[in-house]
Amino acid sequence: MATVRKEFRSSRSADEVWAVLRGTTIERAARADSWLEEAARLIAGSGEPADRLARIFAFVVRKIAPASSPDDAVSALLLGQGERTALLLALARAAGLDAAPVALQLVTQLKPEVPDGNAWRITAVRVRIGEREHYAIVDGNAVLDRLPPAARDAAVLDLSRRASGPRRSRLPDSAIDAATLTLQ
Repeated sequence: MATVRKEFRSSRSADEVWAVLRGTTIERAARADSWLEEAARLIAGSGEPADRLARIFAFVVRKIAPASSPDDAVSALLLGQGERTALLLALARAAGLDAAPVALQLVTQLKPEVPDGNAWRITAVRVRIGEREHYAIVDGNAVLDRLPPAARDAAVLDLSRRASGPRRSRLPDSAIDAATLTLQ
């Protein structure tokens, strides 16, 4: 029998491809049902989108214990523990916010093109409100728009299925905590 071999050719590094696949898993885990959508409305409340995002972020950080499982948003909300990135993403979307999973590559890390297995390891949720992009990390150290100065000029990789245009961008300065003391 003849074997047909398909080769995967891409301008992306292996680590970038792996990150995009991880994004697919996060997207799948962030699927909402009617119960989660109702919970999102109660958690987010009313008011300005940035205020709703802050309330959702605070709820996830304070009420959901970080754990590697369950990884789906509905179960994490039900049990009060689990993969918080997927839950934040699901709640933000259910509250009507334009949210997407992203991965960050710090300038202190090896270039993404160098396959070391650590590229694009920091997973976050980006929420676009008007012209501003907000960034939240909820697994590990939880931060919303107060990333440490080490994140300045980080590359951002859009992990969402609905990404249109270039998947890579730069982390805006507005996501960095300007009050943090940096030594030179």
